[in-house]
Amino acid sequence: MTRLPTLDELAATVVADATSDDPLDQLTTAARARDALDDLSDALLDRFVEQARSAGCSWSQIGGALGVSKQAIQQRHTTGDAVARRLLAGASSRHGCGFTPRARACVAQSQSAAQRLKHNYIGTEHLLLGLFGVREGVAARVLAQLGVTAPTIEAALVEELGASAWATGDDLPLTPRARKVLRHTQREAKGLGHNYVGTEHILLAVMAEGEGLAARLLAAEGVGYAHIRSSVVEILTGTRSA
Repeated sequence: MTRLPTLDELAATVVADATSDDPLDQLTTAARARDALDDLSDALLDRFVEQARSAGCSWSQIGGALGVSKQAIQQRHTTGDAVARRLLAGASSRHGCGFTPRARACVAQSQSAAQRLKHNYIGTEHLLLGLFGVREGVAARVLAQLGVTAPTIEAALVEELGASAWATGDDLPLTPRARKVLRHTQREAKGLGHNYVGTEHILLAVMAEGEGLAARLLAAEGVGYAHIRSSVVEILTGTRSA
């Protein structure tokens, strides 16, 4: 197995990335690194769980390989993740960036938002509402920093689309534009030098698409792509970008 970074090597990276020698600044940088590593390790494990499932392995076999019960591994991968996997099918390639658990949670919550509003599809506007639902995600923190709230966006959405009495189901389809946004998250991640897709990359892709309802709702709040990208960089690095 290729050698993984040692604790000392990771610590050296934190020290190099911190903006000063202040212990609290370095602690904050270490916490960000920990979160990024957690997301990346979860995405790594999920990729190979999916590979094992595609190869015909049972949940009992997968649980045994991981040293956990069949129920524990199945619950982790068949609730919101099941919705996310269906919606993300085709959004990433074998060699592309993996979606983090928080990004998948956002995608799963986009269906819940559509169902709550009695919409029979998932559009960019529902992806945006899903981002608010993952409060610990970078996207939700960016939106809060920019003064955009879920109630404001939802109220504007209802005003735009009107009341709906459409029937909904358990497997709502993505609109072509929403599917395009999810594919373009890979481009946004790589543009920031990241090897994973997080909630921040979904938000950037929503805004970069430009013509979707979500982008129009954000623009109405005075938020543009440059504002979002700058806030993402600030939150992830702890410094303001130029």
